[in-house]
Amino acid sequence: QDDFTQPTEFYTKLKPIEKEHLAKNLASDLKVISHDIRKIVLGYFNQVSTDLKTSIETKMKEH
Repeated sequence: QDDFTQPTEFYTKLKPIEKEHLAKNLASDLKVISHDIRKIVLGYFNQVSTDLKTSIETKMKEH
């Protein structure tokens, strides 16, 4: 079963500002969880889009 095609299609259709808001919101939640879990979750987001993963990591560093 492919768990990433649908979220990838969704993400690619978002406008740039929507992508930024999504990354910011995800980053605020991910920064408060354990490093091990965060690493796993970021791996999932990387399978959706490397851009999304990078954006989340950048936003986590800003806060």
